[in-house]
Amino acid sequence: MFVTVPVGGAVDEFRARHHPRAIARKLPPHVTILPPFMRDVDEDETLGSELARHFAASPSFEAELVGVGKFRRHVWLAPAPMERFVELLTSARGRFPHLVRDGDRDPVPHLTIAEIGKGESTRRVAELAEEELEPLLPIRFEVQEVGLYEVRRDGWHEVRRFALG
Repeated sequence: MFVTVPVGGAVDEFRARHHPRAIARKLPPHVTILPPFMRDVDEDETLGSELARHFAASPSFEAELVGVGKFRRHVWLAPAPMERFVELLTSARGRFPHLVRDGDRDPVPHLTIAEIGKGESTRRVAELAEEELEPLLPIRFEVQEVGLYEVRRDGWHEVRRFALG
């Protein structure tokens, strides 16, 4: 489940160069709230209703992308206010622990803009992101809903949206 972020322009171009697999799979720029999972929410009315009630209890908010960060094999943009994203993420993961894989317990909210391939330097790609994208920051957006996406043969597709309160 994702908060999609309409970044456009230079960020989309950067993602196309440094995260082409995501572009090819139609994965939109996003901040992950719950990891993708296999249960079909459209067929599980109880789970769908519980998710809708849960997200409706969280107020919508204004946000922005404010800086470049990196993990070992990824470069990303940091959303702010970070505490609101952490709250949205941890409350969903606390309420629906059965939807969280073991490796996804303590995530850092982020929007991935590059996946580092063999022979590439994470530090160098992060430096490129700082040079190209930091002058454009902050990028402002509204967080009004969380989208449920599923991956199909031809890529990622949104199957349902859950409005924030």
